[in-house]
Amino acid sequence: YKRVQYKNYKISIYALSKDYHKVIKKKLLKIFKELSKEFKFNFKIYADTGPILEKVFAQKAGLGWQGKNSILINPKLGSYIFLGVILLDIYLEPDKPFIYDFCGKCNKCINACPTNAILNNRIIDANKCISYWTIEYKGDEIKIKFKDWIFGCDICQIVCPWNNKAIETDWEEFKIKIVLNYSLEELLNLNENEYNELFKGMPIKRANYKRFKRNIRHII
Repeated sequence: YKRVQYKNYKISIYALSKDYHKVIKKKLLKIFKELSKEFKFNFKIYADTGPILEKVFAQKAGLGWQGKNSILINPKLGSYIFLGVILLDIYLEPDKPFIYDFCGKCNKCINACPTNAILNNRIIDANKCISYWTIEYKGDEIKIKFKDWIFGCDICQIVCPWNNKAIETDWEEFKIKIVLNYSLEELLNLNENEYNELFKGMPIKRANYKRFKRNIRHII
């Protein structure tokens, strides 16, 4: 992803483009079609859409290692990546697992987390995670204190040195839609139809209209 210049609020960068679930599934289907020219098999596709341990399998497939913030880090792409899975019922020669841990003594992600959600054993405490509270939490009132973020949180990735020189994507689907020109007041005053139109086809709609406004009120 390209860097985003934030104003008085922040939205996780992945949520500012097309819904990655749909984009990655389409890419995986293309891979399946190519494989099916040589092999016959049954398959299932996942793109953060099922009970699959994507990060564990990605490490075993040689794609990278899990950072101290629990996110998979690829040496060339950093951690701003999406993982897709194709399950097959045939045997294919596996790649070698990624056996290195290049985090070393770096604790920037742990130290930068404003809510202390990153534990020492590469586990995230969801009860303290800003992403959980602004995306998944369905209650009427957010119960932890934080600033700026109205959907998701990228702090632990922003400070990660492996993202400083990461290769930026050229996929059209992941070009940033500029919604950050709106003020908090303008976003708060959107009616539901305007909200649906502004964020059409984007992951940010997972929070839904009611919770999106809740998130804004929390940081005002």
